[in-house]
Amino acid sequence: MSAATGILDGDDGFGHLAGYRAIEEGMKLAESSGIGAVTVTNSSHFGAAGSYPLMAAERGYLALALSNSDNWFWLMTALTLFMERTRSALLLRSKIRNPT
Repeated sequence: MSAATGILDGDDGFGHLAGYRAIEEGMKLAESSGIGAVTVTNSSHFGAAGSYPLMAAERGYLALALSNSDNWFWLMTALTLFMERTRSALLLRSKIRNPT
């Protein structure tokens, strides 16, 4: 661990909440260190990956959100396996509106 990294335990909870908490913590780390990276453990899927970088970009940050899971897993009490895809998002924002 360093002043620019963090680990957030999702407590096997809702992935969206963990995702928003992680991006908030990443922005705090970036504010003090110039860069911030937070990994989330023990969490469910966090939904639309683009919502987290968008939240950061609206505050002037560059952000990247990544998700990973097993290729196949049991979906609740389903009788068959479900295939999960890895999701990622990157959002760049510039304060220069009309570069000339």
